[in-house]
Amino acid sequence: MEIGLEQVSYAVDDRPILRDIVTAIPRGGTVAVVGPSGCGKTTFLKLINGLVIPTAGTVRLDRQALDYRQIHRTRRAMGYVMQEAGLFPHLTVEANVALVARLERWAPGRIAKRVEALMRLVNLADPALLARYPWSLSGGQRQRVAIARALMLDPPILLMDEPFSALDPIVRRELQEEFLRLKAALHRTIVFITHDFAEAHRLGDRIILLNEGRIEQDATPADFVSRPSTPLAAAFIASARGIPDT
Repeated sequence: MEIGLEQVSYAVDDRPILRDIVTAIPRGGTVAVVGPSGCGKTTFLKLINGLVIPTAGTVRLDRQALDYRQIHRTRRAMGYVMQEAGLFPHLTVEANVALVARLERWAPGRIAKRVEALMRLVNLADPALLARYPWSLSGGQRQRVAIARALMLDPPILLMDEPFSALDPIVRRELQEEFLRLKAALHRTIVFITHDFAEAHRLGDRIILLNEGRIEQDATPADFVSRPSTPLAAAFIASARGIPDT
């Protein structure tokens, strides 16, 4: 599913959060969004998901403007993975993954089959894990469960808000590898928010740099590194480790 933002702005109490955002994310593409704290990265995701309504401009999915009167239906086409997993602590792993399908009144057999397939997909195939609670899992396991939950309804769009930022470097690297495997296998349209430029460079087909609510650079990883458009872009590149030299 293609995502388009056409001259999108968003303000709170006349304070601009995002301004004049113009971008198109093609079907099956992965865009990594980076920028300093407070630049509007999470709001960028919320506009796509319809959690906030633009002050100006239009958000489109497959060239159709979002219908905010039916936004709950639109959200079924989007999986959402947030920082630190966001799992419900009082629900088992199985109940967390299956939650949205139960709300959609899927048949129990269909739910069980889908949960089993997703747990295999995210490398958590041990059936004993289904009865455990989030507090008993490692950070990496919780994030894998969160990804499985986001994929439960087989959405064409996956929105990820700094999903690996709270993890230690070794686990983070492992989950980046898992992400690349899933990206190749699933062919979803993905918007991935991160504050880590090296992660954006590794995972994205394109990198969008936000600054003070505006797009400061929008380029492939190779072009971003070889031709930074602003001092901030150059600073993000300089801060990164493990990216190819230009």
